[in-house]
Amino acid sequence: YYIAVGCLVGLVVVYIGIVLFVIGIALPAKAILGKKAAGK
Repeated sequence: YYIAVGCLVGLVVVYIGIVLFVIGIALPAKAILGKKAAGK
């Protein structure tokens, strides 16, 4: 039971980490693309 809970918590942590990682990359990328588009 404890092992199952540990795996579940681990998966949630990994999932949240991936989401934050993607957001961290996507927001600056959108800002840069937005500035380039606005410049043109």
